[in-house]
Amino acid sequence: ATIELRDQDIQDLVPIGENPVTHLFECYHLPSAWDGTMDPRTIPIPAHEADGSIRIDDSTGIVLVLLPGGSARIGAQSTNRSGANYSALANGSHGPVRTVTIEPFFLARHELTQGQWARLSTWTSIRPRPSTYHPDLGVDESAFTLANPVESATWEECAELLRTHGLSLPSAKQWEYAARGGTQTGFWCGDDPANLLGNENVLDQSVLKVAPGMRDMHLAPYDDGHLRHTRIGSFHANPLGLLDMLGNVSEWCGDVDVQDTITVQPGEKVRTERQDARFSLGGAYSRPPDQCLPSDRFTAAARDIQRDTGLRVARAL
Repeated sequence: ATIELRDQDIQDLVPIGENPVTHLFECYHLPSAWDGTMDPRTIPIPAHEADGSIRIDDSTGIVLVLLPGGSARIGAQSTNRSGANYSALANGSHGPVRTVTIEPFFLARHELTQGQWARLSTWTSIRPRPSTYHPDLGVDESAFTLANPVESATWEECAELLRTHGLSLPSAKQWEYAARGGTQTGFWCGDDPANLLGNENVLDQSVLKVAPGMRDMHLAPYDDGHLRHTRIGSFHANPLGLLDMLGNVSEWCGDVDVQDTITVQPGEKVRTERQDARFSLGGAYSRPPDQCLPSDRFTAAARDIQRDTGLRVARAL
């Protein structure tokens, strides 16, 4: 479909162009790349490699993908192997499977990095370095950089920071639509947890080096060498060109109540009696594959600090 982009839709954005693999339009968000001192006109604009990737370093800003939306199936089920969104790992909390309509919107191809958070928090009262695992810390043989995802930021901090810059957290249905990438398997890369190797950073055999007692958990059947979260861009992208949707860190979402977000109509506000309840979606380095499905949801309070939870930026048209 043709998507009209008005001036207000692309303010603060510079076009990168069409991704040569996904054929989706991508833009660069300048404020997240500005250090507060340099001439904004000198900010380098990234370009696509032949494989659709973008080179990432500590100073890279947010890259937004224009997702076309449309009709999408969300939720998962384990009763009908030939049905939509089947996964043997699904349980009652993942369903029911239903069809929703998604309007076009921008979504970041990567999780928000620690460097991007620090730059966006300049001149605000929000903590510039909330992460537990940061560049000045060396634990478990991990090397953390400003290109690692930010974590340990509360939902309230995330929502306030993004609102300041005209951005937002994605809704649950937007997030799951993006995480599935047009697929109807358990993970976007297939049904077998072994397929996650090289595609998502989840809890695998590497944890046994420091916690042998976790052997009985449903760990991924390999050791990818990543015990904690790692820098963005280290794994393969899903069919929409989005990375780390099901691993690295779980991601806060903007909706308040899980059940309401599944049935909410376009433009309708979410209503819930639990105004303090917020939740994150997707897997993380700390979660085994059976907790990393696109329909996995984890509830927390708006002021909770989660060492395995970060965020991904969305922007409405």
